[in-house]
Amino acid sequence: MKSNHNDYNCIFLGCIGDDEHGKNITSYLNKDNILPLLECKQNVTTSKCGVGIHEKERTLLTDICASKELDFNYVKSLTTELENVDYFLIEGYFLLDKPEIIYYLLEYFHGRNKQILLTFNSPWVVDKKYTMFKEIADKSEILFFNDKEAEAFAKNTLIINIDLKDVNKRK
Repeated sequence: MKSNHNDYNCIFLGCIGDDEHGKNITSYLNKDNILPLLECKQNVTTSKCGVGIHEKERTLLTDICASKELDFNYVKSLTTELENVDYFLIEGYFLLDKPEIIYYLLEYFHGRNKQILLTFNSPWVVDKKYTMFKEIADKSEILFFNDKEAEAFAKNTLIINIDLKDVNKRK
């Protein structure tokens, strides 16, 4: 176990259940030099996600449980741990259940000129929460998306006939 949060290369913020899977996540994060800032909830199981891949298609198979239980007050209590963080990666699925936490952290990091990164996760999430994605994308330095997620975002921003091959070649 590390002596303090400065001994880690990265921080992972989230919520786990008080179960074996939550303990395994904490152990793996520590092993990989990632500080686990994980709120632990009783009587709820740790969320799980698998990836289904068939030829060129892929899908996420989620069982979202404890992760959507992350408490806003827990996040606000972490100011000391967050001070030395240079990058903030926003997982797009959190926009569905915890927008108040995302907006709080977005303002926290943006106000300190820290790098913000955004993953789009899924075309349906982009469609459902487009306004939030657009607002966060405008403040982000790096966006992670696949072709279908980019098309969903472009469709919503009224960009017609986007050629993703050209977008991927730009530097």
